[in-house]
Amino acid sequence: MQVSHLSSLVLCIFSSSFKVVSILYAIYTYHIPYTQTVSAITTFFLAMCLHPEIQVAAQAELDSVVGNERLPTMVDRPSLPYINSIVKEVLAVLLL
Repeated sequence: MQVSHLSSLVLCIFSSSFKVVSILYAIYTYHIPYTQTVSAITTFFLAMCLHPEIQVAAQAELDSVVGNERLPTMVDRPSLPYINSIVKEVLAVLLL
């Protein structure tokens, strides 16, 4: 039987040998990265809803560099300055 991370965390919390430091570490390990990822995605979608002209410009840049035949890769990143700027702005908002 496969045990999920959450199940193993719950089992550890109720075991007698589990320490407070381990609980804090588990919360940091499983919860913090998840919330930061969700926050970044939520911030991005909110920004695109509030400023559709940015989305249009980013799509135009992406289409001109990559086209419709493939997905962008890290090799394309230097050719996508507008999209890189959008990513940096989203991350900057999270650091405020």
